Amino acid sequence: VAAGAAVVINGGVSRSEVEIIGGDVSPGVTNAAATGGKASSQMGAEKDVEVGITKVSPPPPPPPLAASEGSGSELSDAFRSGAMISHCYTAFNVGYQFMGFIVVFVLMAKQVLGWTPMMVGWSFIAIPVANMFTMYFAVPPAVKAFGVHPCIIISSVFTTVVLAVFAVPAVNRHPIGIVCITFLLIVCVVTMQIPNQMRIKTIADTYAPKHVGRITGASRVFFAGGQTMSPIVCSLLFVQSPSLALLSMMCVASLVPVVFLLTGQPMFRDPLPPRVPEATAPWAAPPPPAPAPAPAPAPAGRASVIDVDGGDDDNDDDDAHTILFGDAVEAPAGGVGVVTGSSGMKQGKA
Repeated sequence: VAAGAAVVINGGVSRSEVEIIGGDVSPGVTNAAATGGKASSQMGAEKDVEVGITKVSPPPPPPPLAASEGSGSELSDAFRSGAMISHCYTAFNVGYQFMGFIVVFVLMAKQVLGWTPMMVGWSFIAIPVANMFTMYFAVPPAVKAFGVHPCIIISSVFTTVVLAVFAVPAVNRHPIGIVCITFLLIVCVVTMQIPNQMRIKTIADTYAPKHVGRITGASRVFFAGGQTMSPIVCSLLFVQSPSLALLSMMCVASLVPVVFLLTGQPMFRDPLPPRVPEATAPWAAPPPPAPAPAPAPAPAGRASVIDVDGGDDDNDDDDAHTILFGDAVEAPAGGVGVVTGSSGMKQGKA
């Protein structure tokens, strides 16, 4: 508060004017100056009182505006980026391999091996077994050792080699060859699928963090596109020769490194993470605290409340008092200040 205003005390002490410097005041001599927060009384016994000053605070700032949903240019840049193009083609390839494998495997089991429907159904137990083995025992150490991009490229190369071997008639017409190649094919495709799914979150955070849902949805659309096209193409080619259906799957898998190369994506190392601005980086020093806003001056004649605890009685009704003044009131951050100005003094009870 700012210095010299009249303080009117009704807490069992008659009207006094003091200057308030600090927290504890012994009211006493009229117009006495309190040094170091103390004053002595001429009105009889001294009485210690505690003065609490109500701060005059500015109105709270308005709430921040809601963040925008992001611009369409961010989404367009994400879809045109080499990372997104290579990711979407890899997703298409994974969908093509999964459904193509199922179609070719069923047709081979029925027409080449002569299995009954019951045998074909039981043989599908190998698919979740191979999936669990790959996802929990192969993919995590491979990604940790080599990285996401190298796992995708190496898996696509191994998928191409496995399909090339499977396309040989001596292999795709023998039960042991079909079972072994089927297991290897599942391992290769899952090792390509899981790291590719890991890429989509990084791509969305880099190019359009406010459109993660749309970017992830586009990835699934390309995966479903591969699943849709593969049964039709593989079935038509299988009628001509089982090797042709397998060669179509091999060609789709072999294009994954080519797409990475054409879109400028690193194949044997992972790209650097997106650059974090220094102002928001976790290691950045916190910004200095903003200076306290200047308090709004009280209008002339407005009362500011001071609570006075008489200290020697239990009656709280006579411990609340009012300062009436004509000058401005200033309250620093700590709530302790100096009252100035004695104009408009009037005794009153808060």
